[in-house]
Amino acid sequence: EYKMASKVARPAAQIKQLFRRKRQWRESLQGPFMSPLLGLGSSSSGPDAEKHPSEQTDPLLNFGVVLHFSKSIRPPQQTEVICLACVALFSANFASCFAPAFMAFNAARLEHERMPMPTLAFCSLVIGAVYLPMPMSLFLTRLIVARADHVSGLAFFAATLMLSHGAIISWEVNGAVGFTQQAIVLGARFMQGLGSGVLFQARFVLASLSTHNHHQDLQAKQMFASDLGLGFGALLPFLGS
Repeated sequence: EYKMASKVARPAAQIKQLFRRKRQWRESLQGPFMSPLLGLGSSSSGPDAEKHPSEQTDPLLNFGVVLHFSKSIRPPQQTEVICLACVALFSANFASCFAPAFMAFNAARLEHERMPMPTLAFCSLVIGAVYLPMPMSLFLTRLIVARADHVSGLAFFAATLMLSHGAIISWEVNGAVGFTQQAIVLGARFMQGLGSGVLFQARFVLASLSTHNHHQDLQAKQMFASDLGLGFGALLPFLGS
């Protein structure tokens, strides 16, 4: 037996805590609006503030010494694949606009001797708009995870991609051109940026479900998934044409 007094709980118990299916929504909504990081704490004021951590009323929180039969713990394969897929999907979505932005840039360059500022601003925003709302995305991801669980946080990321690409499809069907076209594209890119917090959420989940000897390996896999997504996303317009 290997005895380790750390914050790393047993894999089964942490999976149940991070991805619990049943959530007492009424009790979660009665809590403070701004919960501590990822909802794992409670307010310091109230009748339970002076109690021992093991005597607090939340049945989902357990404190104590954890006994391990091995020194190394790795996240479940399904959880690891889902987190890495989210990282790759976000990177692919980010790189998918490179070709259209550069085509618009080159077309405007051929028509004018000097690059028009509206075209330059549009190309810059189309590329970087997915990272501009990152502070808001982190706040929303933290709030959703605190009120529900990590599955809801990942679902929020998927919803931002589906809604934004649905708006682009609607624009293609209706045939909007000119300023309306640019406004819809920029709005969709900003909406996709609301899901950029998934990068930090995936890293947190993988780090919480593993011991420190696997952290470097998991970070390398996340970087590889990000690079793979960037490469595939850059080629996506060519594959879809």
